[in-house]
This record gives sequence, C-alpha cells and structure tokens, in this order.
Amino acid sequence: MPIPEYYQPKHWFQSREPYCRRGYTGYLPECGPKRLYQFGETYGIMTHNIMKSHPVAGLRMGNILDYSKELEGQLEEDALVWKHEINSENNRLRAKMVSGYTGYVPRKRFLYGKVYDEECKEAVALMEKQKIMKENAEYENFVDRLTVNNN
Repeated sequence: MPIPEYYQPKHWFQSREPYCRRGYTGYLPECGPKRLYQFGETYGIMTHNIMKSHPVAGLRMGNILDYSKELEGQLEEDALVWKHEINSENNRLRAKMVSGYTGYVPRKRFLYGKVYDEECKEAVALMEKQKIMKENAEYENFVDRLTVNNN
C-alpha cells in the first residue's frame, strides 16, 4: 500500500491540501450512485469528504476548517456578549462600552492587563457563561426530581 508522505506536493504550483485539483472530473473512489447527486456542498468540500474516508488519501487530509483555541475562545466570548445584549435590560454593559463609564461591572474585579473595553467585554462574557451554567444546573435538578418522583 502506498505511503501517504509520497503524496505531499513537491512544488509550489501543485494544489495544497485539503483541496483537490480544480476542474478534475476523473475517478473518485466511493463516488458511486449514493453520492452522485449531492446538494448543499461545494465541489471542493464534497470531494474532500469523499477522499477523507479513503484508506490512503484520507490519511493526509485533515479537517477543512480547524479553529485554534484562541479563535474558539474569542468566538464564544463574542457570542456570550451578544446574547447578554439581546436578553438583558441593562444597557450599560454592551460590547461597545459607553466611554467614560466607571460604574460596577460584574466579574471584572480580577481581570487585568487589557484595555478597559476588553476587560469589560470578557467580564460580561464570564457573567453570561455562569448564568447559563446555573440555568443548566437548575434544569438538571428539575429533571432529577421528576425522575425520582416518577419512580
């Protein structure tokens, strides 16, 4: 069986992973009648998913989109701040803080080393995350009580 290292591009003009060569209309393993009419994906993503399950070609193909830990944390923080803005009636704690606001920001007490705006944003995200965890814990307790009462 061929070794996957031999399939790495040797020159700058060869296509990089995880993409197949554009315009290639040749044979793709496992591209039979089941996968003949696929919708909702681009040709590149579809061929990547087909080749990913191949025993040899799949070893050299990773995920197409792989978030780093920092980017994943930033996206989660942005989503939590956005959720707080939508659900909360407190207009002071927003993603874009009011300039000159020096009032109390929950969970900001031990955040240092960043600009005030970023610290406030991180504190609001922490507050929202803890609120979600508390709601989940209350829901789990409620479900546990229901299952105990039914048994």
